[in-house]
Amino acid sequence: MAKVLARSSALFIFRGVDLRALRASYSSPYPAHLLTLAHTLEDVHMRLDGFDHDSLGLILADEHHAANDSRRSLRHFKLARVPGYTRRPLRRIADTIYYGPSHASRMLQAADVATYFLNRDRTIVESDPRSSKAVAKIAANVRSITVSEFVWSPRRKTQRPARRGVG
Repeated sequence: MAKVLARSSALFIFRGVDLRALRASYSSPYPAHLLTLAHTLEDVHMRLDGFDHDSLGLILADEHHAANDSRRSLRHFKLARVPGYTRRPLRRIADTIYYGPSHASRMLQAADVATYFLNRDRTIVESDPRSSKAVAKIAANVRSITVSEFVWSPRRKTQRPARRGVG
């Protein structure tokens, strides 16, 4: 699958959120999946500006328990800049996000595979050298079509007091 992606004309955007940093920085953080969605949609919006100024992007996504929240968020993202989510309104995205089962869509399966292997390459230290080599090769194929690979790590908004030793 990764070789097929590498030979295709597809472009892949990998976005994520550092969950530990998010939880350490905010007492009531935005849901990570909505932050990641917003960052991804903003990147798609920006890339569409580089193509045709009249075209809209159609968003297809794997079924998710928060699909309705995501659709509602997209409506807000399209109307205006949403503080904490987007820097500008996302008017280049079509009317909604279309959710479907990945087993019924080769495009969604390809996105799942690409996401899985980039995430694994970034977060897992393989104990078996053969596995390490295989994951690195697959990740390299995915990276050949990746136009943006970024995991957002929030910085603490307020400085916590330094712990001081005794004496």
